[in-house]
Amino acid sequence: MNENIEILQRQFDAYCTKVLKYASISYYHANRRRTEHEVSFSSLLEKDLAEVSTADRYPCMVYHFQVREWLVEVQNELLGHAIERLTPYRQEIILLYFFLGFKNKEIAALYGCNAGKISYHKMRAVRQIRSEMEVRRHE
Repeated sequence: MNENIEILQRQFDAYCTKVLKYASISYYHANRRRTEHEVSFSSLLEKDLAEVSTADRYPCMVYHFQVREWLVEVQNELLGHAIERLTPYRQEIILLYFFLGFKNKEIAALYGCNAGKISYHKMRAVRQIRSEMEVRRHE
């Protein structure tokens, strides 16, 4: 009787060993197939990641500015708030220059002044935006 139990124990051990061996082989093959077909997000380039990802946009986080006949959308909350705090004249200069791609001379022609004045107001507006964003960032 003792021998039967010993034989059964060896058979069970052999069975368990086979099951574990083939389970590990199956796991290895599945892992290899997965690595051949999948790419980790950390190894993607920025442009490739932009194609497969999305970001939530909420209306409260988007600022809309009307500049003459153009509508400018600012999606950065800090930047939008800082631009909103500018005077309307400086707001338009910043939006025309940085968001709509106008040159200083083109903006000056719209306002009937020289490019130096536009450059001065643009520089002052950028300083104000920077300081506003610093203050809001630390709140």
